[in-house]
Amino acid sequence: MAPAEVEDAELEQLRNEGYIVVKGVLGEKECEALREHVLLCTDEAHRQSRLDLFGNIQEADNRTDLKLDLCEPVVEALNQFGARCGGILTRLMGGDASIVELAAISSSKGAVAQPVHADTMHGVTRFLQSDLALPDQASGDISEDEDAPDDLGQIVQAVATETALIFTSLMALQDIEPEMGPTHVWPGTNTVEHHATLWGTNVSGKLSVADADEAFGVQHRKMNLRRGDLVLYDSRTMHCGGANCSDLRRSVFCISTMGPGIRPDGTTWTMLSSLRGRLKLTSLPFSKELVTAATASSASNASAA
Repeated sequence: MAPAEVEDAELEQLRNEGYIVVKGVLGEKECEALREHVLLCTDEAHRQSRLDLFGNIQEADNRTDLKLDLCEPVVEALNQFGARCGGILTRLMGGDASIVELAAISSSKGAVAQPVHADTMHGVTRFLQSDLALPDQASGDISEDEDAPDDLGQIVQAVATETALIFTSLMALQDIEPEMGPTHVWPGTNTVEHHATLWGTNVSGKLSVADADEAFGVQHRKMNLRRGDLVLYDSRTMHCGGANCSDLRRSVFCISTMGPGIRPDGTTWTMLSSLRGRLKLTSLPFSKELVTAATASSASNASAA
């Protein structure tokens, strides 16, 4: 766990800038074991045409989002993540945070940059773009239920102010060089104003990297992480995966945690159905008894993992 003064500074940056970089969370040996498992299982899932093992991801050509089971390297990485980041996430979201995504994103040569996006819509923006219509007394649009306008008003207020927070961690499983398509992050864009800019600039709510720099008035930052480092970001923060122009595959371990509140729109919820609703942030570290899946270490045993 980080010292109190470090955690305080990280908390402030997460709230103000929407992201932090945390170094050295997972060791070299652990990163390599997890990366090997991810790449072998990704290739095997493709070979078997197991589309159910992949999440929806933007610009999916040469880019995958593999759902992970609780094998030994995954559990170890979860435990190290919890030990380093659990305290700050609990302070941000409360003690009832759930793990709602558990996956590994990999890109290979030819993967293009994703459109700039936020994983979830800001609660206020979600309300402003909704089709909820308040009753119009002048037109006689009144329900027989006298409490209906008040009930609807409470729903509107809840959507705007009580949408659950999600924070996503992308942990580098190898050193990420600029030509490998690192994640791009736009600092301080987890706000209503920036979401209004995103959706007001393009009907699809997507921008190119260059257009986003201009629209948001802030330069993106490339997450050229070293192996075992992670970027932790508010899911409302603008970001995208970069173009992989290298001959190397880039893999990141993805964990998303959600606090209490109304489920937000937008995120892909990339997680095996067998694990949904089972994993709590406060349950970390997991014991070895929770390791229920095999680890892939070669092409010959990947099908069993």
